[in-house]
Order: sequence, then structure tokens, then C-alpha cells
Amino acid sequence: MLGDWLEHEEAEHGACTEQDRAKILTISASSLDRLLRPLCALHPKGLCGTKPGSLLRHQIPIRTEFWDVKGPGFMEADTVAHCGNFLAGDFAWSLCMMDIHTTWTECRAVWNKGSKGVIEQIKSIEAALSFELKGFDCAQRFRVPQPPSRQAL
Repeated sequence: MLGDWLEHEEAEHGACTEQDRAKILTISASSLDRLLRPLCALHPKGLCGTKPGSLLRHQIPIRTEFWDVKGPGFMEADTVAHCGNFLAGDFAWSLCMMDIHTTWTECRAVWNKGSKGVIEQIKSIEAALSFELKGFDCAQRFRVPQPPSRQAL
């Protein structure tokens, strides 16, 4: 993948030296880990845009362990933030859905991960599938806004 990435980077930012190119194309995974360790220390748990919640998890019975995945139609979904090092502000998210049986994958861009945009893109993915969507599971636990307390009223 580094070769593909390097082509894109050079097209965007200019060519690197032959010596740097050779180093990039031959570096090992362990060397990359060692070189990136100081940067990873800035975010020891990584960046996460998902807040765990239990409200929807208990209201919607999603049971992937009982799915008959001998055929297509059962999808897993997840989102990825494209925000750099900060989750604050406005930025794009990738919504990716993969069929468990066929590993067919569809991805869409979503602005700000709001429910309207996410639902529109899920419908877009469903319309693009060559098979019926029979089940859907996601690692996301969407936060449902709570009504104001009586004291706030």
C-alpha cells in the first residue's frame, strides 16, 4: 500500500528523493511502529467519535449471532472520522457497510454523522445492493438526546 500512497502523495505534494523513496518502499511494519510510537503517545486510546450508550441497544433487538449467513443480505456497518487529530468542529465521516457472506463492501461519505445524512447514505447503499438487505448491525451506539429536566423548564 505504501507504493500506492506514495504515488498519490507525490502527485499532490511533489516528488521525493530516490533515497527517501527507496526507504519508504522497503520499511518494515515494526520500524514504522517504532517511528510512530511518539505520535501515538499523544492519543494513547486513539480518537473515537463513538460514545457508548445503552438506550438503543436495549430497545432494538439486534442478534448477529443468530443470523443465517449462508447467503448475502446481512450487513455490518461502521463509520470512520476524517478529522485529523481533533474531533471538534465539522468534518466528513466514511460510512462503510460490508455483507458478511460475500464481503461485498459499499462506502459513502457523510457530513457530521448526523442521523439524517447517515440514514440517507444507508438507503443509498441499500438501493445499490444486488441482493436484499435482510439484517443490519453496527458498532455505533447513537446518542439519543434526552428531554430537558423539569428544573430546566
